[in-house]
Amino acid sequence: MQESLEMGGLTYPIEDNLVKVPEALWRTLVADRGPNNISAPSWYHRACLHCLIHVTPNGGLSTGVLKEQSGTATTMVTLLKRVQQVVWNRKFLLSKTKKLFGLAPTNAQEGDSICMLFGYSVPVVLRKMESETGTYYHFIGESYIHGIMDGEVLEQLSLEQRQHPYLDQVEFEIR
Repeated sequence: MQESLEMGGLTYPIEDNLVKVPEALWRTLVADRGPNNISAPSWYHRACLHCLIHVTPNGGLSTGVLKEQSGTATTMVTLLKRVQQVVWNRKFLLSKTKKLFGLAPTNAQEGDSICMLFGYSVPVVLRKMESETGTYYHFIGESYIHGIMDGEVLEQLSLEQRQHPYLDQVEFEIR
């Protein structure tokens, strides 16, 4: 857990007077979604801040225990349930350039590629494979990558690339 928090931009050890959780971290923990698949409500940040105060010195956080404690605010329980749903069978990732932080399937490996496929609503993880018949890509699974989920990746394209999105298209086989 400690390594994941640090990848998300949190300084460790966590101070008792923590006042801000890095946006990429708290939004990734909930896949930037709230109840009924709406955008994450702003109070998630405050609830996340309160939860992180309970991280143990060795970097652990028992969301189940925290949820069941008497006196735990309902907002915190709501957040913890969402975090459990999102991070289940996922692992945190930080791209080589350290510009992209997110969640990938547990079987993702260093060297895999994060791709935005036309017609697909979320980034996917692909693994390049070689065979006797040539190169192909193995589909590893869907991912959450903070900052490129809701069309933000298009903002990084030049005007020409946005006007002609198929100009740089690459065709490849996925198995």
